Amino acid sequence: MKSSYGYFDKNGREFVVTEYDTVMPLINYFWNNEFISGANHHGAGLGCFTERTMQYMHPTTRCIMIRDENRHFYLRDEMTGDVWSPGWYPMLKKLDSYKCRHGLGYTIVESSRRGIQTLFRVFVPVKQAAEIWTITVRNTGKGKRKIKVFTFADFLLKGYEEYADYSSCLYTIYDNSFNALNAFNDAFERPHDRFSAFVASDRKPTGYDGSRAAFLGRYGTISNPQAVIEGACSNSTANTEKLCGALEHTVSLNPGESVVFNVLIGSTNALKTTRDMCAKLLKRGQVEKEFNKHLIKVDRDLSHIFVETPDEKLNWLFNNWIPREIQLHTEVGTDTGRGFRDIMQSAWSSAFYDPEGSKEKILVSLKAQYADGHTLRGWNPVDDHYYSDGPVWIAPTVNTYLKVTGNYDFLKIRVPYFDKGSGSVWEHILASLYNATDDIGARGLVRCRYGDWNDSVNGIGIKGKGESVWTSIGIVFALNEAIEIAENVLGDIKVAEGLKRRKEKLTRAIQTKGWDGNWYLQGINDAGAKIGSHEEKEGKYYLNSQTWAILAGIAKGDRLKKIVYIIDKKLDCKNGSMVLAPAYTKPNPGIGRISWFRPGMWENGAPYCHGGAFKVVADTYLGRGDKAYDTLTKILPDSKRNPSTHSGCPPYVCTNMYFGPDHSREGQILYSWITGTATWLFRALTVHMIGVKPEYDGLMMEPCMPSHWKRARQVCKFRGAEYDITVLNPKGKQTGVSAVTVDGKKIAGNCVPNFRDGKKHTVIVVM
Repeated sequence: MKSSYGYFDKNGREFVVTEYDTVMPLINYFWNNEFISGANHHGAGLGCFTERTMQYMHPTTRCIMIRDENRHFYLRDEMTGDVWSPGWYPMLKKLDSYKCRHGLGYTIVESSRRGIQTLFRVFVPVKQAAEIWTITVRNTGKGKRKIKVFTFADFLLKGYEEYADYSSCLYTIYDNSFNALNAFNDAFERPHDRFSAFVASDRKPTGYDGSRAAFLGRYGTISNPQAVIEGACSNSTANTEKLCGALEHTVSLNPGESVVFNVLIGSTNALKTTRDMCAKLLKRGQVEKEFNKHLIKVDRDLSHIFVETPDEKLNWLFNNWIPREIQLHTEVGTDTGRGFRDIMQSAWSSAFYDPEGSKEKILVSLKAQYADGHTLRGWNPVDDHYYSDGPVWIAPTVNTYLKVTGNYDFLKIRVPYFDKGSGSVWEHILASLYNATDDIGARGLVRCRYGDWNDSVNGIGIKGKGESVWTSIGIVFALNEAIEIAENVLGDIKVAEGLKRRKEKLTRAIQTKGWDGNWYLQGINDAGAKIGSHEEKEGKYYLNSQTWAILAGIAKGDRLKKIVYIIDKKLDCKNGSMVLAPAYTKPNPGIGRISWFRPGMWENGAPYCHGGAFKVVADTYLGRGDKAYDTLTKILPDSKRNPSTHSGCPPYVCTNMYFGPDHSREGQILYSWITGTATWLFRALTVHMIGVKPEYDGLMMEPCMPSHWKRARQVCKFRGAEYDITVLNPKGKQTGVSAVTVDGKKIAGNCVPNFRDGKKHTVIVVM
């Protein structure tokens, strides 16, 4: 399928980039439990943040291995002196042919110039803290050729708080026995010892450089490195200066002949560690075995759910790239580490296709909860800013896991609190909700503290008095989930009644103090000023308070009609739903940093895609399949309204925001991949639009699709059985079910039984 900059291939599992001069670098990521790397469509080490380019991940602190995203490859024709980059960048020399295949966990850059064809493939193995490059050089010309291949990694080796000049502790060592250039940082303040790196090869290099200045030249750059221009590394090592890992390989090729070799770039802490990794990964035939292990893992990860809609691109995204994006968010986190709300929401979505992984992430996240019930903002490194929204995410995530798996004993597992003691999973849920409903301000609403889901409203409650209407609504949503667990799983009516009383009290406060006449407020700040009110000229309307009032079931009747009008008429734009409008143009300490952002940037008047995904789900609650689809397609990359040639978003993954209408770069992005958007869009499509909803006693069929879809299909595994579900929409409806058949027999109602028989069952749902 043709898209901006290329096309999808292999049933959507690869995106083939055919243009190297794009608006922004098109990124792909590779990772395991210890290591993350990335490559753009040039093969360079470009991540969406500088800090994300090649990291060794540790429970306390990450080692940022590469400086300024600089991991590059160069070629030199020894007969003519012609030099070029196989992926075009950074030397920007014209290529005769070019193609980059971004696959799930690997990237392949193929190109040719003047009779030399190259193929560079990179991936991260299932285990080991390294990336593996397989390099193929082929002579397609008629004469003999001599080519030099240069590998360059600009080692930084930072990622911790420094108390002294760290360059005083930097040096490199070349290990001739394993063809490895090791770069060490021995600074005393390192929180762990994996702040060192290496580059190694299974082919004997003809030169190397450990000194960055020696490879680039005193006044050279990555676009014209001295060693490449002059044709040889100087076999330098570095001592208390900027480091690099550069290897030079010389290959002589007869016509039609090719050479293949492998290069490792990875994390180390000693020569022995490097040698052990080289011995394991670079032995003959091992690289292909590792690549096959990776492909098998990808197949296994994606085997739990399959969707088929009339929108082919949507199918490829949701069967391949969206789950991959959720995995990155869940297993690696964001640029600032692992956020509590981020990991919980990812676990909420991944429960449907990776219940064991979801279970693990829930338990890890609960360790970041204090005994009083509130949570860390994040960890790795620890962020103890007191955001009010942590308790919103625990109950719905756990409840979804229970419904998917039927593993009710999960509630009994004891998990330590971050500060002291421990509690069962159920006790963690109750602690979070008791904390939130007790931590109320003068108006009976939950205190905002340092912010809520919207990190940038960090001025509302910083003095401890301000209240968040959105958090209050979110807590009502969470209470609904906890009440379900208490009644249906535990049979604890006393606890359920207590939770209902808390919910009723909080709901009354929202309806009396959080309602502004035609919509719900965002909050009330420390000084008593309303945020998101008709009394303001800027920031009048906030999206989340409206959409979550629908999700929590507190907006009904006339109020529901009024907030739907605000959502559709005041907050909608061509690239999604804006977090607020109108955008702030003047700083206001009583609101927070959001008012310092340029209009149309981040949460300040931009279509922030995570918030837009909330809106998609809210649409399905109201039976608005057409509206849900419209917003979904606005958010997804490379839309007809906003193609990747304008936005810069890779056509295969989501971004976190598009610049808003008040911004001069409307519709463009800053980065992709790192966003909670994917987690909500995945549930939006599978659970709420196709409408396959896990419940305690089976799968509830509640589709809400666009009226032009005549058919949709979802194959999923649920409690030991497989369900092949087809939804038929012959009358062009948006919601509603007229009949359900299971294995050819019509059933009463629309809940498909939980068979637990290990068999495949065919379900037909007619709208």
